[in-house]
Amino acid sequence: MASKKTFRYPGTQPFTVEQKDLFHGRKQELEDLLKMIRFQQTVVLYGKSGLGKSSLLNAAIAPEVANRRIADTFFVRFNAWTGDQDSHETPLSKTFRLLMPDSAGELAPLASGDSLWFAAKARQLQEGRHRFLLVFDQFEELFTYPEEQIIAFKEELAELLRASLPQRFEKTVGQLALSDEALESLYEPAEIKALFAIRSDRMHLLDKLSDLLPNILRHSFELQALTLDDARSAIEEPARAAGNFDSPPFGYEQEALAQILRFLQDDDGRVEAIQLQTLCQAFERKMAAATPARNALVKAADTQEATLKNIIEDYYLTQLKDPGLDDHADIARRLIEEELVIETEGGKGVRVTMHELSLFAKFGAALASGGNGKDEQAGRLRLHSLLDALVNLHLLRREVGARGGDTYELAHDRLIAPVLAGKKERLAAEAEAEHRRAEEETRRQLADERRKRQQTRRVAAGLGVLSLVSLLALGGAWWQYRIADQAKTDAEQKRLEAEKATKTAVNAQLRADSLATAAQRNAAIAEEQRNAAQRNAAQRDAALVALKKIDAERRRRVAVEIKKYLVGARRMRDLNNLEEARSMLREALALDPGNAEVLDAMRALGEK
Repeated sequence: MASKKTFRYPGTQPFTVEQKDLFHGRKQELEDLLKMIRFQQTVVLYGKSGLGKSSLLNAAIAPEVANRRIADTFFVRFNAWTGDQDSHETPLSKTFRLLMPDSAGELAPLASGDSLWFAAKARQLQEGRHRFLLVFDQFEELFTYPEEQIIAFKEELAELLRASLPQRFEKTVGQLALSDEALESLYEPAEIKALFAIRSDRMHLLDKLSDLLPNILRHSFELQALTLDDARSAIEEPARAAGNFDSPPFGYEQEALAQILRFLQDDDGRVEAIQLQTLCQAFERKMAAATPARNALVKAADTQEATLKNIIEDYYLTQLKDPGLDDHADIARRLIEEELVIETEGGKGVRVTMHELSLFAKFGAALASGGNGKDEQAGRLRLHSLLDALVNLHLLRREVGARGGDTYELAHDRLIAPVLAGKKERLAAEAEAEHRRAEEETRRQLADERRKRQQTRRVAAGLGVLSLVSLLALGGAWWQYRIADQAKTDAEQKRLEAEKATKTAVNAQLRADSLATAAQRNAAIAEEQRNAAQRNAAQRDAALVALKKIDAERRRRVAVEIKKYLVGARRMRDLNNLEEARSMLREALALDPGNAEVLDAMRALGEK
């Protein structure tokens, strides 16, 4: 059976380990991060959502850590807590399960709950390995769990990273008749490293671990958006790959490539990975559907700005169909279109930032059990789950609020136009549905009136059969009835026309009220923007101070790194591994080209 074909570009999903040959454009970041992993016990990888942290870990870090035999890697992801205890492992139990081998062997009597230290020692004894790297992807999810579970995980992780035999195991070890190999594994410190990947807006949560992991923020690496050169590589290289893909290898006209990069780059000349992958997968789908020819090209005519905008617009509406939104896609759409984007003059729009409490006030009742607003906690949990889903779909961006809690805004300015278009389409559909409902109600009322008149006529006709005399006698009365009936019909028609006129007047008033409300809201937004500008000015001043501190800290870190290289080089020299010693010194010199101590050491090894 033929394997399922795939796309070279994963779109909104991260690259996997199996897609490592399709991952391009992060060579420098890969080398820098690997260097930190080699020399530091804990490293924090942070960056904004959508920049490709998970892809870097899966398709670059994991394969290279294995290729260079740095450590045995264990990937851990907790998934956000939803409030359902039965559907979740605890963070500790999941980490323990991944690290623990099939059997504890001789160490089984030492088993103690979900001890991570015990799991590592059992694997060390069973497999003869003693270097482990725990990679915690989307680590911010840990902090959605109950406090007692966070504490339990923190305690066990801290014990694992200390590596030495915990005091609580010493007495038991002394009572066991263990083999020399088992005893050596217990007392031989394992080399345990941890890499935490977390969103920038969640970095502050790591402070909750600092009491037992005081160095957790000491070594951090910020992942930024792609440079234009890296973005170009990420676009071109996967298209050339052969394999079990939906389309043959293809390429891009140079003008097409230039137009894509111009469209994607931000004010700093960088490119978000999520948008790049979204566009490129759309082109790959088109190439698969258009032609089976090899080495076909994406044309410049296919990459005009209007076309690229349409791809992003389709992306917005497609993401709203994601199963992760459960049955709340309609609420998600109204939340985005009614609250987070305001249309301005000329049909343009601006992003609006909303606090989670404001969003709950507007949508919490609709998300509560039964939609009746009585179960406030249920509504709040469902809203948080919905917002998490929209963040994960890269439709919303989340930030820490100035007064606590979270604020939300549209993920990117490029989504403003698709959101406004989607809103216009939705309102038109709602108006059409309301019109059809009103027409149906009118038809039903008229049908009821016709049935009543027909019934009356049948009764009158029956009376005529009984007696001609009676008919003649009643003729005048019947004529009067017809006149009265016609008058009634005319009156009903006038009433309906009056109601229609009233509705028209009411709708006009509602529109006027809506415009007035919008004007007030725009004024409030303008005031908030003025306040934001003042806050931004203060933040810029604070940032300048922080940058000076960061620069000093960076110089200190470079000095520390150089010292480590010098120590390592001396060790290699003593072991007569001169080439490795020279390599370490060259890496040190790359950090500080003019460092006298490094230059002296290189001259001592005969390196010019």
